[in-house]
Amino acid sequence: MTSFLRGLLYAAVVIGLSGCASERAAGPSAPPQPAPSPAQVVQDALGLTSVHTSDGRPATWDEVVSRSRLADVVVIAELHGHPIGLSAAAALWRSLLDVKGVRPALALEFFGRDDQSRIDDYLTSPPLVTEEVFLRRTGKTTTPGAEAWAGGYPPGHRDMVEAARAAQPPAPVIAANAPRQYVRLARTAGYAALANLTHEQQRLFVLPAFAADGARPENRYWVDFLAFMNTTPEKYRNADAAEREKADSMFRAQSVWDATMADSVRQTLARGYAPVVLVIGQFHADFADAGGGGTVQALKAVRPETRIVVISFQDVDPAAQFRDQDRGRADFVVYTGSGSVSPVR
Repeated sequence: MTSFLRGLLYAAVVIGLSGCASERAAGPSAPPQPAPSPAQVVQDALGLTSVHTSDGRPATWDEVVSRSRLADVVVIAELHGHPIGLSAAAALWRSLLDVKGVRPALALEFFGRDDQSRIDDYLTSPPLVTEEVFLRRTGKTTTPGAEAWAGGYPPGHRDMVEAARAAQPPAPVIAANAPRQYVRLARTAGYAALANLTHEQQRLFVLPAFAADGARPENRYWVDFLAFMNTTPEKYRNADAAEREKADSMFRAQSVWDATMADSVRQTLARGYAPVVLVIGQFHADFADAGGGGTVQALKAVRPETRIVVISFQDVDPAAQFRDQDRGRADFVVYTGSGSVSPVR
């Protein structure tokens, strides 16, 4: 059994093949059932997803693992809160922890840089704080259904952190994003307000490369962002100043996220860790080869030589034919089936 399959077996058992453990516990009690064999559990878990290459060719998880082992950065473009997708992503992370001769690190979108010492306190061996204190200090909740950007800590994210903590030595977990107050300031007051903050404050975020001259990138990412805002480049150009500022302000916030997460990955690579597994929303990563995926674009801008593998999870029936709209979306496109998911960001 490959290390990936062992990881997937573990994740499937922890998170459950039909939902998170906490959701199952809340239901009516049932008589105990005979435990399936490990081989059957693995087979069932693998049957919950299908994997495709960028051009639609069927692929296997072993191919994903092999490519990931050779990458500098593995981008998990997740569906926030999807139990099957997060289970598979956690299994991939666990498989990379098993590889000899590499020093993997985990970088997470939903922790701000001001959470780093709180994460380190929990990962230190022995830990300086309990998990309860760690969650309280980082504002996380394991309540089922809690949105990831509103403090939710889904089982898949927890499994990744716990796997990093259990590794010998513990693998770094990077609080990759900009704290909310600075993202909010970029949105409401502009980049100049961030540039006027103290050195210590500025250590917690990074401005996008185009902030200095004010010329945003006219690429697919900008077009996709406008579509997310229910507009188009033509409508944007013809709108009045107030309407344009609505889009501009949100794009400033989005771009601070992208630039900061890319810089967090760059710094981790500079410390000698690879592959860095970056877990982010798919809008930050999809269609990067075509000019989409702002975080991947930001990373390429500051470190062009980076070998990046993007794995995008889609809420599509695993038995479905590969969709034309997914062509070129990522190096690997994973169909996870329906799940309780949050809006993609």
